[in-house]
Amino acid sequence: MIVNKSRAHGHVSVSKLPLRTEDIEKIPTITEEIKAMLVSNPKVDAPYCYLSRLEGPRGGLTIGCNIKSTKTEEWSSVEQDILLKAAGIMKRHQLWTAV
Repeated sequence: MIVNKSRAHGHVSVSKLPLRTEDIEKIPTITEEIKAMLVSNPKVDAPYCYLSRLEGPRGGLTIGCNIKSTKTEEWSSVEQDILLKAAGIMKRHQLWTAV
């Protein structure tokens, strides 16, 4: 299949965030908060956030969405804002981990 990116109406953003699984019961709350944050952003379509990895004491969340702008400077700024807010949510719940 050939895809003509010049006709794209946005940019797909997918990121994986590491987390500690010690407090696994907090993960549903965190994923809902991240989804709510994404839904509240008017520059985002089709947001999702879910637990995508469990390996002993570490896990990972996958967050993604479609960013409505195709301008590199704008979508990279939106993507950075999303990642910083998601990291802040995880840090507030004390599940952020350095890998």
